[in-house]
Amino acid sequence: MRLVRFLINSALTLAITCFLAWGFGHVPFSDHATNALIRMGAWFGIYGDEALEDFYFYVTLSLSFVAAVVAVLQGKRLLGKRNWRRSDVK
Repeated sequence: MRLVRFLINSALTLAITCFLAWGFGHVPFSDHATNALIRMGAWFGIYGDEALEDFYFYVTLSLSFVAAVVAVLQGKRLLGKRNWRRSDVK
């Protein structure tokens, strides 16, 4: 049973991560956002279009993964409380 829960949680985390990363990847940039990204990349010594795109991808993928883990854990916690209440009623 634990293996099934682990696989479901892992698949759900991966799906949410991919969805959020895809959404972040389709955000249109304004001139101010592009300048801010260039300045942030310069802090890490990242210059050039492709290197900045990679940097943006890695940051958004990391943030998407963290958000997905938090969402899955919160959902698991809420479902756990709901199941606990049901078993308490019996």
